[in-house]
Amino acid sequence: MTEHITEQTLFLFFDGRATSLQRKLIEDWLQNTANEELYFAALEAWERQHPQLSGDADDAQDRFFSYLREPSRNANPALPQQVQHDDYRFWWQRGLMAASVTIALLAGLGFLFKDTIRYRRFATDFGETRSIQLEDGSRVTLNANSELKVQRWSNENDNREVWLTGEAEFVVTHTKDHRRFVVRTRDNFSVDVLGTVFSVNDRGSKATVALLKGKVNVRYTEAGYGQKQIILKPGNVVTVNEKGNVALTSQTDPEVFSSWKKGQFVFNNSSLLEIMQLIKDNYGVTVRLTDPALGQKRVSGTFTAQSAQELLSVLAQMYSLKLEPDNDNFILISPHSNPI
Repeated sequence: MTEHITEQTLFLFFDGRATSLQRKLIEDWLQNTANEELYFAALEAWERQHPQLSGDADDAQDRFFSYLREPSRNANPALPQQVQHDDYRFWWQRGLMAASVTIALLAGLGFLFKDTIRYRRFATDFGETRSIQLEDGSRVTLNANSELKVQRWSNENDNREVWLTGEAEFVVTHTKDHRRFVVRTRDNFSVDVLGTVFSVNDRGSKATVALLKGKVNVRYTEAGYGQKQIILKPGNVVTVNEKGNVALTSQTDPEVFSSWKKGQFVFNNSSLLEIMQLIKDNYGVTVRLTDPALGQKRVSGTFTAQSAQELLSVLAQMYSLKLEPDNDNFILISPHSNPI
């Protein structure tokens, strides 16, 4: 907290007992986005001291915002018969119009910021990784160009749910009350665990889950068959494409699926086209080939690189290619003297 806004002041605000000056100070303080996490941390602490009735938060919010958007809320009620003065009627109607505008604004803002209020977001830029420790002690390492959405608060009986876009490794802590940890990615695809270590990659047209320790249950939807599930054991790797087709394999060293944490890339008979897509996903860099046949070249091995240019330079040297910059992107050129 800053010297101006203490936790006690925020608690008074949440209780509805803050003075007009305190409310103004808090409003100005929140103009700095760096204070948002402190605000929500205090709100969560206040909620724990003042438990509310359990219920469906999504349903409650939807009903509240629907209530605000109802046209009947903006309708002008009949004026009392005793009102005789035109000037009083004028100001009464003006006040109702102002109230209607305020309600409409609240409804719109509530709809826009509902996710911001309920969830925290952690994101990485191209070429960046980030380690996060969740409130239950679980650890998440985000790969580049990825995002994790986490509930700010939940009921004690709720699952521990997070939403992933991109790629991450999860080290999940088992809780005393045996609450499941659920990672959700695309529609109708999730990974359920109690305590384990695994990685999830959900990019493009497929999702991949690799299990290092423990046991996980992967739920997905297969076209024509509805909801299905598959239980993984350590070393299992499952890939589900957008049609729900499943490929289950075993990996003697499943840690290769999170080797990116150490700045390493492990390829096993991967095509240059696949590697080009990986570079685009992780670094936001597009690689163009002068010879389309280059895309079918196969690559195996472990490579250490901290940037797209480092990785491309090694690949270019391996196959006697020329690497040239193309604005913020690159071109791989095959010399005429050494066709591939």
